[in-house]
Amino acid sequence: MLELSAGKTSYLDQVVANIALDTMAKLELVLQQVGQETIDYLRSLTDEMRPPARAGEPQRQAHPGHWADVTSQLANSYRWEVQRTGDSLRLRLANDAEHAVYLEQRDGFFVLSGVTEPGGPVETALRAVVARLAPEMTVVLGASGGF
Repeated sequence: MLELSAGKTSYLDQVVANIALDTMAKLELVLQQVGQETIDYLRSLTDEMRPPARAGEPQRQAHPGHWADVTSQLANSYRWEVQRTGDSLRLRLANDAEHAVYLEQRDGFFVLSGVTEPGGPVETALRAVVARLAPEMTVVLGASGGF
C-alpha cells in the first residue's frame, strides 16, 4: 500500500510562493533601474545656460532642476536605494549636498521636489523600465495620482 501525506505547505502553496518571490525580485530589479535612470536624468545637462560662476569664465549648462554646478558636488550627491520591508518595496531618492535644501527653497529651482509627480521623471522612468524589463506588468497610478 502506498500512502502519501503533505505537510503544512502544499506543492501549490510552494509554487505560488516561488512566483510571488520571483515577482518581488523582478519588481526590485525594476525599482533599482528606475532609481538609476531617475538619478541619471537629474544629473544630466540641458540646453539651458546659466551665468558664469566667476567673471571671465564661460556660461554653464544647467541641470533639469535649472541649476548649474560649479564643483559638481550637487550632481554627485544624488543617491537612490531600494528598501525592502516584508512584502513591500520602496524606492528612496536623496541628495545629501548641504546646499540642496537651500536650492529647493529658491523659486524656479529644484533638486528633488516634484520628481514623483504624475508625468515626472520617476513615472517616465518607471513606464520605460517596465516596458523593457517587465512587459507583462502594468503601471497604475493610485487614486491620489501617486504610485
